[in-house]
Amino acid sequence: MNPKMWTATATQRNLATIVADGAMTIGPVAGEMAESGETGTGRMAEPLEIVAAVDAF
Repeated sequence: MNPKMWTATATQRNLATIVADGAMTIGPVAGEMAESGETGTGRMAEPLEIVAAVDAF
């Protein structure tokens, strides 16, 4: 994902729906994107962060 995709109305609406249904989310986080020179929120959380969140849950 990238910052433009993350802030899209449809993405935020879909996220709100699944959170309201009780889903847990991890990320996205801010940082460098795969696209050269692009930064912002939309980056996948690091695998160890995901594992830690799942373990804590």
